[in-house]
Amino acid sequence: MVLVDRKEVVVEAEDLSLGYEDLDSVSWAVRNVCLRLARGSSLCVVGESGSGKSTLGNAIAGLLPPYVRVSGRLVIEGVEVIKGSSVVGADRIRGRVVSKIPQNPAASLNPYIRIEQIFRDVLRDVRGIRDKNVLREETLKLISTVGLSEDVLYMYPHELSGGMSQRVAIALALAPRPSIIVADEPTSNLDAYLRGYIIRLIADLSEKLKTSLVVITHDISITEVVCRNVAVMFLGELMEYGPTRDVLKEPLHPYTSELIEAAELRRTSQISRKYVSGCVYYSRCPYATSKCLEQPLLVKLGNEREVKCWRKLY
Repeated sequence: MVLVDRKEVVVEAEDLSLGYEDLDSVSWAVRNVCLRLARGSSLCVVGESGSGKSTLGNAIAGLLPPYVRVSGRLVIEGVEVIKGSSVVGADRIRGRVVSKIPQNPAASLNPYIRIEQIFRDVLRDVRGIRDKNVLREETLKLISTVGLSEDVLYMYPHELSGGMSQRVAIALALAPRPSIIVADEPTSNLDAYLRGYIIRLIADLSEKLKTSLVVITHDISITEVVCRNVAVMFLGELMEYGPTRDVLKEPLHPYTSELIEAAELRRTSQISRKYVSGCVYYSRCPYATSKCLEQPLLVKLGNEREVKCWRKLY
């Protein structure tokens, strides 16, 4: 990863593994991931369904279920969230240091109360604001930031369109004044026009407010718009990492190339669940050799690029 002052690192994962208990076994969704996010920077975590990207995003947001199994280390803004086999500090960052924009914002809003009350509850609980006039002023600022009018405050969640719901969710994520925002598939339920609008809105707000940003997405085509760096995941492992423009221009891993081709509608594919002892991409890779039955390492190639592929090690 890019070398930065440790004081300027807001997310640091070291050999991070995350899994879910399944009867007498553990299904590991994330395996031995190492990455850093600098203050004010942005990272897109890309991969298809089942790649572990959402699990990683939830860990960064402090949203881990009680049945999760962990190993390694995760530090968020100096707070040790995961240490060894224990989750130790998720409650200290969740909803305060880190906010999450949910994948389905309409489902995350309380359907029985108006939008204004939802904002008041968040501002009261997280920022301790009690004065009604201040609550009103802060709420108006937040909805104005995302391009919504005052009329929205008097609506119930079911009265909002998809784009309005997404903008309300973005404004709510900004309410605690977090230093990190995790956006989980923020455009998956929107049409083509709104996808472009929302992703640019998130990118512009992150830049304007100097907020670090983690975007979880299956669509690698949006990464250049919103993120400086991109991490490509497959079956829980980090396959490639680097500056977004460099990765898109010259992908080093064949899986990254496949994602780019899929985004350009030149090919489609379904994820393979077959896991071998070597490279997790072995069963899908057009360049696979017997060497790929050995586990490759994530190696640094200079220019802030990293890749886990034997072809780059020969």
